[in-house]
Amino acid sequence: ELSHKSSNPLSLLASTTNDEANSSLLWHDDLLLVACIDSTVSCFCMSDEGQLDENNLHLLKKLWSSKIGTSLTAMLVLESWCSNGDVFVCGASPSSCQLLLLSLPDLGGDTKLTSAKIGVVHKHGFTCLKTSPCGTYLAAGSADGRLILLQVPTESGAEFVALTSMDLHVGPIVCVDFSRDVAALYSSGLDGSVFSLTIPIQGTSSQLTQR
Repeated sequence: ELSHKSSNPLSLLASTTNDEANSSLLWHDDLLLVACIDSTVSCFCMSDEGQLDENNLHLLKKLWSSKIGTSLTAMLVLESWCSNGDVFVCGASPSSCQLLLLSLPDLGGDTKLTSAKIGVVHKHGFTCLKTSPCGTYLAAGSADGRLILLQVPTESGAEFVALTSMDLHVGPIVCVDFSRDVAALYSSGLDGSVFSLTIPIQGTSSQLTQR
């Protein structure tokens, strides 16, 4: 448990509980999205009244909850698609062969999320996601150690393009990330390996290469 003592730089601010175990979290603005292993995604916000529980923690108010048909191990906001208050979230599932695109038209209202499958298929399912700082690329790690690099369309409704892929790890990839200049892509897996890869120049057919 996290300590409330001042000597500890970490402290608990808020708490909430679900009936099922949580599999992924995502903060966006002042709201929290929580994915559970029972295929439910819920949206929370801080209680308007600033209510505290018996441990003096701020209570989180549930705005809505929706079933999407699969559990998610990673979620991220597609910032380049967000306009006019619309929010689009990409989700990765180890049990689904496709990435999911969640549309949240009004996070603060009564509208429930809707989901659609992105046209990128991998038979062993996805375990982690990351978008590049420029928003151009999406990297997806899979349960069998394969890394896939996609181009993010410039507007919602367009198709994601699979640029290249590479078999890297023995077993699941647990984390992927880009360098700040988007020249390199990094991956780590349960096999204990960390790879640094050169990203192919956009518009060419070159593959990911180890640095």
